[in-house]
Amino acid sequence: MQSTFPEPLLLHLTAKQRKIVAAAFANPDSGAAKRTEIAESILGSAKGRVWREDAARWISDLLQVQLLVPDVYQDWRLLVEESLHFLISHLSTARLASKLVDQIELPEGTPVPFRLLALFTRMPALQKLGQVLARNR
Repeated sequence: MQSTFPEPLLLHLTAKQRKIVAAAFANPDSGAAKRTEIAESILGSAKGRVWREDAARWISDLLQVQLLVPDVYQDWRLLVEESLHFLISHLSTARLASKLVDQIELPEGTPVPFRLLALFTRMPALQKLGQVLARNR
């Protein structure tokens, strides 16, 4: 588990919020439920909209669209990246908080396919879309 909170997600937090997330993610006794609760509270705060965008950008950057979309389809990479960002930034607060904590808790250096799997878990519409796209090569 990553013991530090990702720097890009700290940029728009208040000093109090930074202190809370730093403590929760540095403490091995803080479980995913507590961390998710903290993420939900930040998403529901006055900084929530900006933080939602930061989180969506951070997750979509982690997924490295250039690795996911083959070179033959490179003209589609920007669309895929923006679509992924849109999807993540429009998840419900509870779902985004959970997905964000899942990504933060993955070890640094986790391969992109495993991050993608963690993101799409419990998202049947995206799983089905992936199946359709994989079959339609």
